Amino acid sequence: TKSVHVFSYNRFRWKEAQTIYTIYIDRLFFLTFYMNLLLLLSVDCILGGTATRRRILLSALVGTIGYCVLFFFPIRKYLWLVRSFGGLGIAASMVRICFGRNRQLFGRGVYLLFVCTLTTGGLLVWLQRALPVFFRKYSVLVILSGASILYFAVRSFALRYRRNSKRIVSVRLVMQGRVYEAKGLFDTGNSLREPISGKPVCVLDRQLAQKIEETIPIQKIVMIPFHTVGKDEGVLYGARFDSLQVEDGRCTAIPDAIVAFSHRNFAESEKFQILLHPELKTERK
Repeated sequence: TKSVHVFSYNRFRWKEAQTIYTIYIDRLFFLTFYMNLLLLLSVDCILGGTATRRRILLSALVGTIGYCVLFFFPIRKYLWLVRSFGGLGIAASMVRICFGRNRQLFGRGVYLLFVCTLTTGGLLVWLQRALPVFFRKYSVLVILSGASILYFAVRSFALRYRRNSKRIVSVRLVMQGRVYEAKGLFDTGNSLREPISGKPVCVLDRQLAQKIEETIPIQKIVMIPFHTVGKDEGVLYGARFDSLQVEDGRCTAIPDAIVAFSHRNFAESEKFQILLHPELKTERK
């Protein structure tokens, strides 16, 4: 924005009559797109990096167009109401485009998007009050720098948290007296659930699953629908195990655990063979 002061001559002296603000649509579009991009990247990093780059860029573009439409909305009556509900709809659309039809990621994504937006806005308000002259002269530079610093701080925190949570644990699967041992990893991106009971589902590597499938009774077999963000969808075969035992200094048994059999081998199958649902952490506490 750029302020233009209009003066009127009255009784031999100049006095300021009003301040007119000129909005540059190209700057507004660029700033909004850049801010949306950083916000979506922050949310995606917190949620485990499940969104594709194409979806993130498309989501940021849709949000930018929607915001510009709301900003220049021609009807002034109930404008605050239009912008409030319009902003909520734009945020929901951005998260839907970015993370697909995963309901759990959608709810967490909308919440995190609002938290990141409020945090970024609070930081910019603080910068405006702390550096009023510099902010007024170099507002675009301050906004871009402040938002970028906050994004890298969030990214660093999220990556450090993911590294600390990627601890390999020993897992035992028990099925009618048979015990299958594997190495497990708690996967924050795993949101699979059994559709009837709603229980969390772990995912077993294809190579190990092939050894187990032949020994599973038919009545223990279950089918779990899945959908990966930006990729494919379908049904995974799995089984209800009598117990899933996790050992990382202490042994905890989770009864009636549901494990799905992956269609492919894990990239790091030599390190771990089963992806544990993150909710199993809370069940063990």
